[in-house]
Amino acid sequence: MAVSDPPPLSSYSSDIISMVNKMRDIGASRLFDLPTIVFCGKQSAGKSSLIEAMSGIHLPRASGTCTRTPTELRLTKTDEGTKWVCRIKLRFEEEKSSTQGVYEKKFGGPIYSREDVAKAVSDAQTEILRGSETESDQGVLKFSRNVICVAIQGPDVGNLALIDLPGLIETTEKEEDTKFIKLVRNLVYDYIRKENSIIAMAISCKDDMENQAIKTLARRVDPHGLRTIGILTKP
Repeated sequence: MAVSDPPPLSSYSSDIISMVNKMRDIGASRLFDLPTIVFCGKQSAGKSSLIEAMSGIHLPRASGTCTRTPTELRLTKTDEGTKWVCRIKLRFEEEKSSTQGVYEKKFGGPIYSREDVAKAVSDAQTEILRGSETESDQGVLKFSRNVICVAIQGPDVGNLALIDLPGLIETTEKEEDTKFIKLVRNLVYDYIRKENSIIAMAISCKDDMENQAIKTLARRVDPHGLRTIGILTKP
């Protein structure tokens, strides 16, 4: 009796992605190493442009709206004939050792136009930065570990999980802001050290490749380069 071949992974990848996303919803990423692609690099290295190319949406680009919180994109392919839709949630991660205190809340309603996503993400970042954490300036945070979750579903969407992180800071204009250099560095390190994270390391062609802080961090957590991809931007 002939044994039929197992179905290809693509036939049930949507179910796997859906299950992983549900685990993220309840804060399980703090306990389990969930697979994802992490985009990282220095500020203005072109990370967000790479995210846009892979997701088909636009992210905030206006002055003063650089990535200041992790932005998690959950892309899920749906059946032909279904409508493209985007939903945004805010995930608040208050406890580092457990899921206690980790929760998500909806931010706005469904978005049916790709052109409206950038404004919604910008508003979501503003909402998170109004938090009550200690690293604040007149009640507004400079950076936050809390996450903007952007769930996109559509027939022309690939099954992927992507994370856009704040860019590494080299210098600050104000002396009192130097603490954010370490804060962002630790944030990036916490994401890329996970074994199931693919490190998408964005480096501008205008910079010296050998003196990149992200390259040093990537070598520390992935010394053999087995899960690190270098991406040259801004040729």
